Amino acid sequence: MPRYCIVDIETTNGRLRGNKVTEIALFLWEDGKCIAGYESLVQPEIPIPSFIEGLTGISDEMVADAPLFSDIAEEVRSYLEGAVFVAHSVQFDYHVLKAEFEALGQEFLYPKLCTVRLSRSLVPGLNSYSLGKLCSSLGIPLSNRHRAGGDARATGLLFEYLLALPKGPGTIERFLNRRSREASLPPGIEAKEIQALPEAPGIYYFHNAQNEIIYVGKAVNIRKRVWSHFYSKTAKSQKIRKEIASVHFRLSGSEMLALLIESGAIQEHWPKFNRAQKRRNQSYALFTYEDRQGLKHLAYDQENRVPSILLRLPSAKHCESLLTELCERSSGCPRYYHLLRGAKNCSGHALGQCQGNCSAAKDAVQHNQKIQESLNWLQENQEDQIVLLPGRTEEEKAFVFIENGQYRGYGFVPEDQGYACWEDLEPYLVPCRNTPETQNILLSFLLRPDKQIKNVGNSLNISG
Repeated sequence: MPRYCIVDIETTNGRLRGNKVTEIALFLWEDGKCIAGYESLVQPEIPIPSFIEGLTGISDEMVADAPLFSDIAEEVRSYLEGAVFVAHSVQFDYHVLKAEFEALGQEFLYPKLCTVRLSRSLVPGLNSYSLGKLCSSLGIPLSNRHRAGGDARATGLLFEYLLALPKGPGTIERFLNRRSREASLPPGIEAKEIQALPEAPGIYYFHNAQNEIIYVGKAVNIRKRVWSHFYSKTAKSQKIRKEIASVHFRLSGSEMLALLIESGAIQEHWPKFNRAQKRRNQSYALFTYEDRQGLKHLAYDQENRVPSILLRLPSAKHCESLLTELCERSSGCPRYYHLLRGAKNCSGHALGQCQGNCSAAKDAVQHNQKIQESLNWLQENQEDQIVLLPGRTEEEKAFVFIENGQYRGYGFVPEDQGYACWEDLEPYLVPCRNTPETQNILLSFLLRPDKQIKNVGNSLNISG
């Protein structure tokens, strides 16, 4: 019997486009029972309309300190991987979450079931198939209506009811085969080969009959991610299924190292189905300058237009993301981090809330000090560093070596062994190329508050 993930979300409006999640609940069902659950408010980063607040009870104040969707995306995905996505009016929940993940640059492909459609098929003749009316007709308890947790629990009980009906299992199987993306193994792959894959972070390779690598991917859970390829009915997945003859993998110990190893493997093999890193886009760069009022700016532009480069990045989006983080770290004004192109002042200036330097009347020295703090952070992260990561087993630790701000490679060392200097670590280093993609991966990690970094000095100990 497959796993089912019962999903419900509350959002900022009732449309698919421009909609943001304000609350999410997921309950994992296996062998007819709920084995795990997750609920969280979500900061949508846009105001919640008053009519939505009246419907759900979720206000701007309630989500003010809630995590962003990007903060919980990995947790959400851990519930969905290897499971069938089940929701009441599934297209709404599925496509809103799909948009959230795609905004993070992540693929979102899962088999799905709709309890509205299932109910119409298995319990015909009712006047209404809304969740409230359906639960009332079938005697299913429903509390905390229009909140993610309450609606998801009721949907789970409804799904359990439908599954227990004589025609339930057959109808569900038919719906999956017809409407979703039921796993369909390629002719050259046996189920035991996929079942033998580890449920651990790493990268995986798809080979064709000539043993050529045709696709490289990374995963937090290799087995679940590989299975998901065979659920998908996209044109790309169908083409891969026609050619794949074997699957191989490499453990990494962490998602970040999986990203780095994946990037290197793509650059080395250029698999035919890996498109993203094959595109040679215009690179961008950060730079700083001082205006006529003596106020410093941090800005970005296409690399060939920047006279003195502070940092190269693969896209304008990456530049904006980094400048936003630097602006928030220093409590600076977005205008001087070039995040408000075409605007004279930031939105907080008119309200007297801006802590930056929106007008020349403010202290230029204080403003320039904020910009300098950002420059110092950039400089610190251009130095030689060791990034510490979990190993592939409990007996080892992984490390990533950054030299002069450039990615130089990674390695694995025994957990219980101390090292006095970099020369002791060097034999374990797997040298790798520095590319815009690896630079962006490392930069995203360095911006995290929970990172573990050792500066490379005269001595080094990574045993802890």
